[in-house]
Amino acid sequence: MAVLCAAAWTYARIPGNREVAVFDTNPPTPYFHYSPTGTSRGRILVVHGLDASKNGMNILCYALADAGFEVFAMDLPGHGDSTAGFTIFGALDAIAQVLDRLGPDTAVLGHSLGGALLLDIAGDRQIPKMVLFSPAPIPLDVVRVDRLLVLEGQFDPGHIRTFATQIRTAAIGSMDYRDMAWTGHSGGLFRPWTIDDVAGWLGGSENSGHSARRLALIATMSGAGLLAAISFLGMLPGQKVKQEGSPRAALIVVYYVGAACAGALILSVVEVGTWLRLYATDYLVSMVLLTGLVLLSRCRPQMQLTLRNVGIALAAAAALIALLQLSTSEVAHFALSGDRWWRFPGILACSVPLFLADEALLRANPLTAFVTRVLIGAIVVTGALILNREAAFLLLLMPAIVVLWIILLMMSHFVRRRTDPVATALFASVVQAWIFSALFVTT
Repeated sequence: MAVLCAAAWTYARIPGNREVAVFDTNPPTPYFHYSPTGTSRGRILVVHGLDASKNGMNILCYALADAGFEVFAMDLPGHGDSTAGFTIFGALDAIAQVLDRLGPDTAVLGHSLGGALLLDIAGDRQIPKMVLFSPAPIPLDVVRVDRLLVLEGQFDPGHIRTFATQIRTAAIGSMDYRDMAWTGHSGGLFRPWTIDDVAGWLGGSENSGHSARRLALIATMSGAGLLAAISFLGMLPGQKVKQEGSPRAALIVVYYVGAACAGALILSVVEVGTWLRLYATDYLVSMVLLTGLVLLSRCRPQMQLTLRNVGIALAAAAALIALLQLSTSEVAHFALSGDRWWRFPGILACSVPLFLADEALLRANPLTAFVTRVLIGAIVVTGALILNREAAFLLLLMPAIVVLWIILLMMSHFVRRRTDPVATALFASVVQAWIFSALFVTT
């Protein structure tokens, strides 16, 4: 905790001025405003990707401000602090309204979906400069831009990497291209040398920012926060978890694969989680629910539960969420703003069956727990790509979700030593529901 607080204090002292405000658009658009260092070299509008927010563009925006630009990073409808629901046309209209207020000389920068939306906007209005990080493919006719820079990661999906050729064909102005080695879909937003390159391409001062320092401090805060959470949970007195009558590891894997496949087949016929009104990711929450319910039909978890154990589980969940908020708020939106609150209990209820089945089947098999989570993630992506194409976006999201699941299983071990299976499942479900409610796009 001392390291976490010291890193947060040091981070707060790095030069840079950011203000929180709301554009008077319809609907209102929350944004961050970054004041330029020295003489202003122009104005830039920054647009994030799907299941992200203006927070995720922080490092890049601070660096652009350090390079001399006045920067505005907006929340798309359904994202971050926006209280409006997400639709493609609503997002396009929000960007157009913001550009009307900022003026025709405003340069634009977008990531993933944000890049695709900016390309669509450029079909109807002239943009002086445009920077795109891994833009999502869309149908293109013409891109009215004076200068264009496209950056794509080496490990971006193939359809995103080949999209650059279509952009070059449609662009009226000049286009530059950067192929970022050893980088995934969002990695370029957090590479100091790439950020400096973008700042220089836009006409700003290169090597004037504090990107590397900010990233190092955020990594320190995140690592210290995780270790603090583990230390807190580890201090809970307890005993070794014993699991009687657990099936063999191979049979457990069969159970999980079969349950996930059954969930994918059910969702190809029946829409289960659409009432949550989450863009694409209501499919993931539905898969979690159905997989858990099918597994519970094959096992009988111990159902002892006391008010004391529930209190311990809720306190542990609250502590972990608070540490996540403190250590990662500069790169992710963790607040349940707007109407995200009512989704929290819904996602919580959908999460309990799977984590309860985990306590019956996986607690004594850590390696099996890892394998099953990877397989469930693969089945979710396969089901989305083949049976539910409208949820195909999960291809980009699932690696991070699988990592989250594995971390939650590790954290849950400490709670299980002190409580019971139901309280442990409640702990993991509360943390997952909070993260999903805060990050997933509302419609």
